[in-house]
Amino acid sequence: KAHLLEDLSRIEGVYIPSYFQFEYFQDGTIKNLHSTKSGYGRITKRLLANLDTAPYCTASLVPFMQIIHDRINLEIARGCSRGCRFCMAGMIYRPVREKSLQKIVELAEKCLASTGYEELSLVSLSTGDFSHLTTLLKILMVQYKKDCIAVSLPSVRVETLSRAIMDEIKQVRKTGFTIAPEAGTQRLRNVINKGITEEEILETAHQVFSAGWNLIKLYFMIGLPTETPDDIDGIVDLAKKISSISKKVRFGNQINVSISTFVPKPHTPFQWIAQTNPEVIYQKQAFLKNSLRGKGIRLKWHNPSMSLLEGVFARGDRRLGQVLMKAHQMGAGFDGWSEHFKPDLWEKAFQECGIDNYFYLRERAMSEHLPWQHISCGVSTDFLVQEYHKALNGELTFDCRRAGCQGCGLCAEHQIKSDSISGHQNQHSTPFPPAPPAPPVNGPMFRYRFTFSKSGPARYLSHLELSRCIARTLRRARLPLAYSQGFHPLPRITFHDALPVGMASLCEVFEVLLTRRIPCDKSVLLINQHLPSGLKFLTGEEITLKKNLLPDTIEIKHYTIVFPVSQNLQIPGTDCIRGLIDGFYSRKEFLVTTCKSGECFKIDVRQMIQHLAVRENGTIEIAVKMTGSRIPKVADIIGDILSLGEKERKALTITKLPTQKTTEV
Repeated sequence: KAHLLEDLSRIEGVYIPSYFQFEYFQDGTIKNLHSTKSGYGRITKRLLANLDTAPYCTASLVPFMQIIHDRINLEIARGCSRGCRFCMAGMIYRPVREKSLQKIVELAEKCLASTGYEELSLVSLSTGDFSHLTTLLKILMVQYKKDCIAVSLPSVRVETLSRAIMDEIKQVRKTGFTIAPEAGTQRLRNVINKGITEEEILETAHQVFSAGWNLIKLYFMIGLPTETPDDIDGIVDLAKKISSISKKVRFGNQINVSISTFVPKPHTPFQWIAQTNPEVIYQKQAFLKNSLRGKGIRLKWHNPSMSLLEGVFARGDRRLGQVLMKAHQMGAGFDGWSEHFKPDLWEKAFQECGIDNYFYLRERAMSEHLPWQHISCGVSTDFLVQEYHKALNGELTFDCRRAGCQGCGLCAEHQIKSDSISGHQNQHSTPFPPAPPAPPVNGPMFRYRFTFSKSGPARYLSHLELSRCIARTLRRARLPLAYSQGFHPLPRITFHDALPVGMASLCEVFEVLLTRRIPCDKSVLLINQHLPSGLKFLTGEEITLKKNLLPDTIEIKHYTIVFPVSQNLQIPGTDCIRGLIDGFYSRKEFLVTTCKSGECFKIDVRQMIQHLAVRENGTIEIAVKMTGSRIPKVADIIGDILSLGEKERKALTITKLPTQKTTEV
């Protein structure tokens, strides 16, 4: 390890904490910091000047379950020159660098082809500041509108959001819009250097609702430096003004107001500011909860105890390592989920380690040695001090990309010119290939029926997860899918049945509408190359559009049931099972209890069971006649017949066999 650390320390930008030693005063502040390695006293951030040369993952994992960011997140630029004084990312990721249009389109094509996602998010700290955003949106819309691929912009400042951008985005689907005033009054927005006016915010809200959106998310912070009760009132006033605009445009529009607690961050002008006490934050939240009531406004807020913990670790030092370990040993984990967050446990961990958590929330003197002072992100301390004083005076600092250099020191630190890497001078040097012609909305449709098996790990997919997985697989296989019309276009896929979670099947069926004919055998082979483990397409055939998916017959569904090999389960032997089956056949009625949607009821399954037997190897065969709307689960039927416990029922491996149909006389 020592040799490895020695080698790593020779790489610019690599930080080896063990090569630095801290000394502390009696009051806990840092007295001195010295390096134990010669020539290794300051760590300077590495800078990638050309984003086009950066490696990029174009074949990411695609989860079966629906995740929060269930889309492609494609970085189009890095860095931000707006200079918001609370924003750590805006300081440490300077300067602004943009990918070329050609590179973005190339990466988008690769990402969409490898994942099958239906949404592409153009990511940067301030996407609206991308030099050629409108052109990029037009290119992407021309290329992917036919495939109903939506494009979203997660971070757009109100002054950069034009009607042209809105019109491009809404061509496929109206993805969400977020406006981040951050503060409720212009005075406080000037303090944090947000640089937007109330008029711009209200005008943007009006444009968004007029363009057809029915939801706007508003982001605010409380506990900002110099904040007064008038600033909290301003949040209420601004939210209500936007709500009033939404009602004038269309009844039923929604405003989601999100309130977070300001946490001072390192490498920002506010790194010396004290963080507001949680008790005060609770009072401000209570006022907002009481004031922002009414139809059309929904308030969300962040747990102040969690913000306290965030503030401690944001500006803490290496002494917090023992607290982190102690809390982990005491059972802390998944703290980002409110149901798992245990503030009392963390408080106890701090106490047992003899550390005052509020020590790290205090105001820092300008002369105090900060724990991160030996790490340089390029922005000078003199600039941060200057911005701190300008904040207290309510003075703005303008964007250096538009108003010239503001003296942050980064360009001098890296000996670069900001305009040489902030954007590409010639974004159109390479012609873009023409987009494939979009199929007409009312053009011919072709209906195909596919069968597939579901086994192994795939049997634990819910029906929703399965349908999403297959839709994305068909996109990866480049099938010419037909889509529904309306607000949220979806592939026109219809499933024959919905399997319970945990059940395997050898004979699942779905139908899909396509915009042109395909060779079925070749398509099945192609689709199987893109399917995850446990799913396999078996057959495909073209059928007439008028043919019914569900025949007018009574189905008898066949299953096999296998018991797991485990000594911890109470599984009856083969002879015992035969006896229990004989007992079942000897009865005229057999009631099975099943529960759905919280309601439990008993159903007579004696006449439903067409066949029930056990093989020599212990595998059970069962055939169930599907009549009526209330059909018990196979696990409940066999569990009641064999008197199995809940644990044993969940461990059964149930496989659905190809369906046999008989016409009822």
